[in-house]
Amino acid sequence: MRRHLAAFTVLSLFAALPAAAHETTSAADRTSINVAVSKANIVRLTRDAGVVLVANPRIADVAIESPRLIFVIGRTVGETNLYVFDGTGREMVNADVVVTPNSDRHVTVNRGTKEVTLSCARRCGEVVALAKAGGAGQGGAPAPR
Repeated sequence: MRRHLAAFTVLSLFAALPAAAHETTSAADRTSINVAVSKANIVRLTRDAGVVLVANPRIADVAIESPRLIFVIGRTVGETNLYVFDGTGREMVNADVVVTPNSDRHVTVNRGTKEVTLSCARRCGEVVALAKAGGAGQGGAPAPR
């Protein structure tokens, strides 16, 4: 019986691990949330959230869709923390949020002293950084070329 219980516990732990950083995962036992600039990661909670706090909202922000569904949005490259407490003050999530550059389909071209980053899906377009567009950060939507 103990052997079956131990096997079930190990399988349960592996089943709780996310298959990839961008997929929906349970917030239980999570200590790190990875998200790219201008992308979102979903955090599903097992109980209703009472308090949601991001230590530095310039790096990452949250959108609270419902008391049990939170979107973590990468704003600029860096690290911060996410804390979620339920209505009774019990800690539900205490996670590092790591925001990485959005490098999928990105190519950086250096021409002398000028550096241009392009986002290439069907066609390549220049990535306009938020700093260029008046914000404070990196990323943003590609500008058509």
